[in-house]
Amino acid sequence: MGMTAFILAGSIHEFSHAISAYRLGDTTARDSGRLTLNPLVHMDIFGSVLFPLVGAISGFPIIGWMKPVPVNPLHFRKPSRGQAVTALAGPFSNLLQAAFVLIILKLLIMFLPLELLGTSPVITLIIKFLSTYFSINILLMVFNLLPVPPLDGGWILRHVLPGRMQEQFDRIYPFGTIFLLLLVFTGGLQILLGPFLAFIHIIIGLLFTMNIVFVCLPFVVLAGITAYFFRQDLKLTLHRLRHSRKFADKGVIRVAPGAAAKKRRALVLKQGGMLLKKLRQGERLDARDEIALFDIKNSRKRNAIICTDNEFDIGNSRCQKCDGLANCFYTFLEQAKNGAYENT
Repeated sequence: MGMTAFILAGSIHEFSHAISAYRLGDTTARDSGRLTLNPLVHMDIFGSVLFPLVGAISGFPIIGWMKPVPVNPLHFRKPSRGQAVTALAGPFSNLLQAAFVLIILKLLIMFLPLELLGTSPVITLIIKFLSTYFSINILLMVFNLLPVPPLDGGWILRHVLPGRMQEQFDRIYPFGTIFLLLLVFTGGLQILLGPFLAFIHIIIGLLFTMNIVFVCLPFVVLAGITAYFFRQDLKLTLHRLRHSRKFADKGVIRVAPGAAAKKRRALVLKQGGMLLKKLRQGERLDARDEIALFDIKNSRKRNAIICTDNEFDIGNSRCQKCDGLANCFYTFLEQAKNGAYENT
């Protein structure tokens, strides 16, 4: 049960690193296939399975880890700050998961009879798993926030340090793993995590008397912070949901000649010209620009001929092989966008 909880919490932890880096402009994690919630992608056969099993069977301290997400700080606008935010996303996701699990535990305690809580083996197993999941998320958060490289807290500490001290910090980076192993095998890690284990037991015990509003409040605050960080992505998602029926792909339809077709063509050229100007100036597309690009894509689906050549002529703003302006223009914009992001 503990291993299952650790793998699930660790997978979301690593996914948070990946999506945070992608949101800040680094596509390394996405290109490596790590932008997913699939635990099999994030698991390390030694750190996620073998070492925890050996520790549990032999009685030695249990050591476990997931595969680290590859991140290239040079792709961020501000490398040090981007690295720190990406590192903070993992522990923050563990805190968010712990707050969400508390709500589920509180709802089970509120709506299930006390007799069923103590006698039903299924309900007992669910509550035990949720309690374990809550504990592991809190411990993962605290452990990863330790200011020791290569943990997330080490990258956060590096960002806070002045420039010269950052260079000295980079020199001791290779010895961070040795220090962590000494903490584990000498019992120092148990001493550090002891107060937080007591805090976990107190919180779970208070669930029986705590008001549901106070239980939900931390999750609402953390979810609000998450929504603010991904506000542009949420705007784009809502825009796509709002126009999903309107722009449904019902097959390829040729552009009808006339004033309506010319008006749509002019709108596509105007939107695309603005996007091209931004990309050539080295700027990144914001939420409104992504919505405009999405509209060009949808106009391609509704009104344009599908062309497989994609030989785009910037001079007359149309394909040399066909009249499928929107289709080739969208492809050209996507290529310009990817090229601009890679060269940033």
